[in-house]
Amino acid sequence: MKVYENDLEQEKVIKKWWQKNKKQALTLLTLAILIISAHGLIKSHNKQKAATQVGMYYNIMNNIKQKNTKPALADYQQIKESYSSSIYTSLSGFNIVKYYVDIQDYDRAIDELQWLVKNANNEFKSLANIRLARIYLQLNNPEKSLQILDNVKNDFFIAEHSMIKGDSYKKLAKPQQALTAYKLSLDSIDKKQQYEMWQLVNYKLNSVNIVEK
Repeated sequence: MKVYENDLEQEKVIKKWWQKNKKQALTLLTLAILIISAHGLIKSHNKQKAATQVGMYYNIMNNIKQKNTKPALADYQQIKESYSSSIYTSLSGFNIVKYYVDIQDYDRAIDELQWLVKNANNEFKSLANIRLARIYLQLNNPEKSLQILDNVKNDFFIAEHSMIKGDSYKKLAKPQQALTAYKLSLDSIDKKQQYEMWQLVNYKLNSVNIVEK
């Protein structure tokens, strides 16, 4: 960059540059202001959207707890339509599934879990598949349960995934596969942190051993 000998010369250069480029500079300035304003509006809009989703999620939870199922189901339908991929929609969905399972409406529970598999993020997809496998096992369909478990690739759920796999193989009278699955489940559980689950899987494992003797 050229070094100017005094402030007057520098001022002249700036004025000359401004006369030549003021239109472009004003356009860029306007664009910058618009971008900053838009960013602020987007942030504000996103906060508002998040607050709406949280509010709907808590309404669904509270209405289910108080057995006000009609408004809970209406809110759930609305959050599905408006925010299908939101974590709050997924969390709401699992609460609705639990409600359907509690009243033994397994067809609707399966429908909602299949919707979650299609629309939720990867972690919730895995959890939805595990819940589906559990329901099919409860409906005495261990083959379908195992087929669904093959879709679960998330190691975070390996303990529960392997336990249901063991239950499915046990129901199919395949003790060796059941043993392998239960052992994997047991090895994946922190005994100190999840003692009750460790106890349950250990009991299932020992029951297979007893059958084999």
